[in-house]
Amino acid sequence: MCVKKLEEIEDQAAVLFSESFYELLFKEKLTICQAFDLAKELLGSNQNRTLAKEAEKLMIIRHSEKGKHECKVLGPFPSGNVEDLTFQPTFPFEVAKNNELIGRQSEMQEVIACVL
Repeated sequence: MCVKKLEEIEDQAAVLFSESFYELLFKEKLTICQAFDLAKELLGSNQNRTLAKEAEKLMIIRHSEKGKHECKVLGPFPSGNVEDLTFQPTFPFEVAKNNELIGRQSEMQEVIACVL
């Protein structure tokens, strides 16, 4: 998704558009361009007129080196389970606080702790 030059889009409009776009793209047999156009149309038909007006700011850049733009169908993808791939270290790393430092030592300790 692109927003027209010098335009800003409301967060809620961007979220609504993105949810529609990706759901259409992955669950339906549509091209990226078709999913974009439908998601933009859905946002434009929102009952909240302020959000609906935000659809006018959205655009898609179609590019082709051969001169003719070709979109390919990506979906539908089979449904599946979400897997959390967040890395959890085996042993959590913690820096011990040393409150016995005097002078610039405590600032140096803080800098070193931030670097580690």
